[in-house]
Amino acid sequence: MRAVAEELSERGRDAQEAFAGLLSDREPLPTQRWAAFHVLEMCSLSVDVEANALRVIEDSSIDSIERASDRAWLRCWRASRGSRGDVVRELCRFPENWRSGEWSMLDLLRVTGYEPTMKLTATEVKKHLRDEPALVQEWLGYSQDQRCTPAWYIMECSPGRFEVGQVPSGEQLWFTDPVEAVAEFAVRTLDLSGRSLGNKPQQPTTGTGNMS
Repeated sequence: MRAVAEELSERGRDAQEAFAGLLSDREPLPTQRWAAFHVLEMCSLSVDVEANALRVIEDSSIDSIERASDRAWLRCWRASRGSRGDVVRELCRFPENWRSGEWSMLDLLRVTGYEPTMKLTATEVKKHLRDEPALVQEWLGYSQDQRCTPAWYIMECSPGRFEVGQVPSGEQLWFTDPVEAVAEFAVRTLDLSGRSLGNKPQQPTTGTGNMS
């Protein structure tokens, strides 16, 4: 279904406006909801169409988990339309956003518009982590939850000594400052995930929120 949305969005404004017709109240709610996410992510239409898509998403959240998931997606979408600082701030919140619901890391990266060519730096990430220190624990928890390779990880090997490494390459970095360690882990994790997106968006891997 995502491929259908991609093809329509690439056919120009007329096709995009026709696609936006699926936001109509005459359509079943699941159809409206599916269209709303893809209209916001893929189409460049009027502010009225965007407002209608936002209304559909905000009005159609069924339960608390879905509402939390949708809020995370919308924060990422809004960040993509803001400054670099807005994008970096939302990238720093990725473990929290991912844990909030049904969107995969790749879903969130895609809607934020992140690409490795953005050249995210550990210095930028450190600034936001120091502003929101709770995110340090979010990234540590995300590392423990990973179940794929290749992947970067972070772990506290002894009090005040943090290892950032990659499986299966065996590359290792060592830090005494947890913020510096997490910043390095975050940058490398986001870079690796971003590269897996390739030149075109992938099919979402999990969840109901994406309606794909």
